[in-house]
Amino acid sequence: MNSKIRELAVKNKIYIKYVISGCTGALVNLSTLFILTEFAHIYYLLSAILAFFVSLAVSFNLQKRWTFQNNDKKVFKQIIIYFIVTSSNLLINMALLYFLVEKLDVWYMLAQVVIYGSLSIFSFILYKFLVFRKV
Repeated sequence: MNSKIRELAVKNKIYIKYVISGCTGALVNLSTLFILTEFAHIYYLLSAILAFFVSLAVSFNLQKRWTFQNNDKKVFKQIIIYFIVTSSNLLINMALLYFLVEKLDVWYMLAQVVIYGSLSIFSFILYKFLVFRKV
């Protein structure tokens, strides 16, 4: 049984790493969002934007260096593409966050977790085949 689990883990290593990296980035994002909203008393939508930029650096580095093990020296180009992809996610995130909180009365932290999970699948595909593709 252990060998089958190990074999499955090796076969799906990139997906496991993506989930771990994504969860780390999400934790940074959610922690920042919570701290800025609850302790700094910043409006939750502004906190979400600031949290996005804080977690952007963490996520990019984890995805590039660990998940996709990408050694491409064109880091600036990758950062630009990554920023464009994640910025589109930010726009979707902000619209959904506003809708869930203001229209459906969902707690902003729960709404953010749901949105993050939903966008992660779409992001994986874009990161793998666009941002960190092997040339």
